[in-house]
Amino acid sequence: PYNYSIVGWISVGVKPVYVTNFNGYIYVVNQGSGTISIIDPNTNRVVKTIYVGGSPTEIALAKSGYIYVEDKGIEVFNQDWQEVGKLFSDEQIYSMTYDPNTGLVYVAWFSQRDLGFLVSAINGTEIVQNASTGPYVPCVLVAGENHIYGLNDGMVFVFDPYNVSSYTTTILNVSLTLPFVAAYADGKLYAYCEGEPQVYLVNVSNGRVSSLTPNMPVCSFELRYTFGYTPTN
Repeated sequence: PYNYSIVGWISVGVKPVYVTNFNGYIYVVNQGSGTISIIDPNTNRVVKTIYVGGSPTEIALAKSGYIYVEDKGIEVFNQDWQEVGKLFSDEQIYSMTYDPNTGLVYVAWFSQRDLGFLVSAINGTEIVQNASTGPYVPCVLVAGENHIYGLNDGMVFVFDPYNVSSYTTTILNVSLTLPFVAAYADGKLYAYCEGEPQVYLVNVSNGRVSSLTPNMPVCSFELRYTFGYTPTN
């Protein structure tokens, strides 16, 4: 991360599309092989491969022991990787994030029944909160210190993590190019736009967006890995 150089490669499954870390291990979602690769970062070796089937695209792990895998809805697994529930079956999922402060998983999705966009909070295998976001959807969710943030190409959402129905929206001063991923660190919200490619700093209070890499070649592997996204080519 200091000079954006590639220092090594780790072989995982087919078509890795998402990376996250939890309890000292790195989890890679392999969409093409329907597996989860678990990596020990101390050795940079895969220590376990879990077959979940389907075409998974995202994963969230909770301190409660539940594991959430996105694949045409959200599949819920226990610590032994046994499926114990299914939420949002066949619904369009846009983003999922885990908040260690509340212990809840938050999902942005489209409800075919309500014909609208929603953000929901999950506790265990139950949906405990729902909030309609009207005609706009947070394409990416990220947990901050005291809020859940959602971004689309034109606005930022700020949700109360204990009551997602309580939220504010702020229009961004520039349009972010989709698709993108986001990360929260040290009180700041960052967005990486693949189409640019650029890394932006987003001010959630006034909607001001500033580029951190203006007119500068970007090593997409390093940036995507840093912000929880792996290369697609």
